[in-house]
Amino acid sequence: MAFELPPLPYDYSALEPYIDEQTMHLHHDKHHQAYVTNLNNALQGQSQFENLPIEELIRRITAVSRPARSPAPSRPRSARSTTSRRSSTMRASSASAPVGRGW
Repeated sequence: MAFELPPLPYDYSALEPYIDEQTMHLHHDKHHQAYVTNLNNALQGQSQFENLPIEELIRRITAVSRPARSPAPSRPRSARSTTSRRSSTMRASSASAPVGRGW
């Protein structure tokens, strides 16, 4: 059983004037649908998860194969260590930055 995008439980224009109907169509029909499609693609070949409700799948996420959980390519080890050094340096400098400077 593949996961399916549930219908929006209200009219696309129900949130106007805060969110317009076109944005709601785009977000629900395209953006949200892409998440559902990607989930189904990630779980292909893993039949033990095909009948689970999404909440149970999330509870068992560590049982899902690693490639399906993190489809983004991993960075080389050297890039990760450089990034973490930069991040800690940035954290240290931003901690002493004046408030309101956009840090």
